[in-house]
Amino acid sequence: MKKKLAILMIFLLLLLNVFNIVKICNASETPEEDWNKTFDGGGIDYGNCVQQTNDGGYILVGEKNYQHDPPSSHDISDIWLIKTDSNGNKEWDKTFGKSFAEFAMSVQQTNDGGYILSGRFRNNTAGLGGFWIIKTDSKGEIEWEKSFGGVYYALGCSIQETTDGGFITFGVAQFPPDQYSGGWLIKMDNQGNKEWDKKFGLTLQSFFDVREFCEVKQSTDNGYVLAFWKNIIKTDSNGDIEWEKEFADYDFASVLQTNDEGFAATGYKDTSMVILKMDSLGNKEWEKNFGEDHSSSYGRSIQQTNDNGYIIAGSFLIKTDSEGNQEWKQILGGNSVQQSSDGGFIIVGSIKNNNNNYDDIWLIKVKGDEVTMPLDDDSDDILCDKALYVWGGAWDILQSNDTIDKFVDFCKKPLNNFNLVFFFVDEDIIKLDILQDFLAATYENDILVHAMSNGSGWQQQWSSYAPDTYNDDLYLGWLDEIIQYNTDNHYDFMGVHIDLEVGELTNWNDNTKNSIMVNYLELLDRMKHNASGNNLLFSVDLDWTYDNSDMSFDYNGVSKRLSYHTMDIVDFITIMDYTKEEGLAISQISGEMEYANDNNKDVMVAFETDEVIDHSERTFYGEDVNSLNNLIDTVKLEYPEVKGFAIHMYRSYKELSIEVDDNNNGPNPTIDTPGFEIMLCIIAMGIIFFFKQQRKTF
Repeated sequence: MKKKLAILMIFLLLLLNVFNIVKICNASETPEEDWNKTFDGGGIDYGNCVQQTNDGGYILVGEKNYQHDPPSSHDISDIWLIKTDSNGNKEWDKTFGKSFAEFAMSVQQTNDGGYILSGRFRNNTAGLGGFWIIKTDSKGEIEWEKSFGGVYYALGCSIQETTDGGFITFGVAQFPPDQYSGGWLIKMDNQGNKEWDKKFGLTLQSFFDVREFCEVKQSTDNGYVLAFWKNIIKTDSNGDIEWEKEFADYDFASVLQTNDEGFAATGYKDTSMVILKMDSLGNKEWEKNFGEDHSSSYGRSIQQTNDNGYIIAGSFLIKTDSEGNQEWKQILGGNSVQQSSDGGFIIVGSIKNNNNNYDDIWLIKVKGDEVTMPLDDDSDDILCDKALYVWGGAWDILQSNDTIDKFVDFCKKPLNNFNLVFFFVDEDIIKLDILQDFLAATYENDILVHAMSNGSGWQQQWSSYAPDTYNDDLYLGWLDEIIQYNTDNHYDFMGVHIDLEVGELTNWNDNTKNSIMVNYLELLDRMKHNASGNNLLFSVDLDWTYDNSDMSFDYNGVSKRLSYHTMDIVDFITIMDYTKEEGLAISQISGEMEYANDNNKDVMVAFETDEVIDHSERTFYGEDVNSLNNLIDTVKLEYPEVKGFAIHMYRSYKELSIEVDDNNNGPNPTIDTPGFEIMLCIIAMGIIFFFKQQRKTF
């Protein structure tokens, strides 16, 4: 008997070790390349910066070089701006030339859907020039451009839209009258007009010895952090130095503020690629070197990843954990890297063209662990089984850990099977300490939570004479609070969801509707930009009235339905179908379903359980859960493109009755079932019986 028990214990220990080994191997597994694209400008071309755009595509910028085939004797290179779709296929490109030799080092999509670029112009063969800042619309057409410098060497390495709607750019320059070289920080308003500028780290060192890669990032206190040469500098919102750190033997290229309010930077140290982690005052916490024995290496771009680790591009692509320990490495050189919305990575750099031996721009997509909602075991093509809207019941759920546990149990019951919750969050709820307990409990039970807000307050005073009195700050400020909450806490909201049915607004009429729809989409563009930049999914409700030709209009030069424009912007939509009749289910939103299917958009369908006055055909209010689930099953079969279903809403849904069959199947969702406990008791009794039999044997 003892031998049997010993063998059993050894087997269990080995099994646990196997699970641990598998877990470790999977965590450090090098991801596969998803795709790569090259862009040949005919000469030596360079890709310097890439960013994912609101529509899931990418914007990249660099240099189209004509040295081997110049269009004129006075034109060596131009800025090259390229927009691609989500698979890297070019949608459009633009070149911008000024005088002699121009290139760009940085690009960012702006809140209005356009782009801001920072680079350099050069006005003669001696190399004199300056910063060149270009603002374009969403199609790459120039809206305005500004030049700074124009006397000595200067290069704008980095640019960012600031929280006040203006822009901050940083680079290196050689200043008169003594030709000192150093960093140059310029703050602009939203039209590119200079508000102030600051110079840092002036030295007699040659401009060409001050590296072309440097960076500025706005910090959470609205100040700025700068990385260039051996320096990391923190300023206030006016560019005045708060602290400055010089690190010998370093050469920095990229910097960011980390989730713990510290900072991380990359570049090289003693010819090796390096990551340096600092606290909030710039004091070194740790550093990691990734040198090769046979050659020098460098880091040019760093970003913190969804798991609080880091991704670095430069001589190669390196992923680390939160302490800088290498998890994997790809031999992919690049100048810029960003984690994409699917958990992968997008990298841009240059690669040799074997046909002409010149460099082409190289865009590479690496697969990652996709950030998605939990999946049903029976399908890998849905967003979730069912989502649940929680409006007024939010406060009831957050009363105690006991009420939280009861809500989680309610979601997990087989007849409910909710694995996504749209949870109402306002300025009071977000301050509750127990909210972390709620997010922890849902996370541990594979239920994802998206913070939700409604449209109250967005429309202020509508009239035919004042169509533009809308309140975007209501939503943008709310989104900022969610982002800050995720930054400050361990358990996060995975997405944000808004319920704003513009067709139901008061004073919606022929005189105001086009203006309302444009304002609404501009708001969605800004929210999507901010959400994506902070690893949040962004979704909205679509009212059933959207499927209407009267809701068609021009936006960004394209005419289509409001619902189609909306799907182009957000990560996914939930269509409020509001019908219980099988013959009508989905049919009144067939246009939306067809558009989603043709354009690879994700759609969930929501069913109403709350009371809808004078429209009983739109709700399951007062009926039973089984009928609702039967309709969902029917829709699943008829419309496989639907990615999931949602129930609106918690308070009314939990009051629905449960039909039972002759075997008493179909348990009430508000009553606990002791099946698991009974099973444990049976197992325990079996074990006791086994041991008694063994004792009799001996």
